[in-house]
Amino acid sequence: MKNYLVLAMFALGAVACESGEPKDELAALAESQCSYADRKTVSTLDNRQGAVRVTTTESDKWVDIYLNDDPNTPYCPCNIPASLALEGTRVEFTAEVKETLPNERWRCQPVVLKSIKKLSSEGK
Repeated sequence: MKNYLVLAMFALGAVACESGEPKDELAALAESQCSYADRKTVSTLDNRQGAVRVTTTESDKWVDIYLNDDPNTPYCPCNIPASLALEGTRVEFTAEVKETLPNERWRCQPVVLKSIKKLSSEGK
């Protein structure tokens, strides 16, 4: 009986790992820690398309997303997967826009990604 239990557990594990798909970006978002979690959500961006821009200085690296229809407002996601944090990557995402306090000066609008996927070079 023990052998059947071990065999069943092995078969179940093999089925779970059978997919040859790359790791889902949603899983990476769930594992990530986000420093904006204590801020109030002021709006939501649903299924918006944009491009990733990376700015590097001697001491910092910023990763922002600029929307196709709003190229003047950078959105800074605190939980973008490293695989998508590359200059020029086209993405579609849903995010919660977080509050900024009146006494704060941000270079971008803080957001927490709820989903994100890479788009092909044609934008679809």
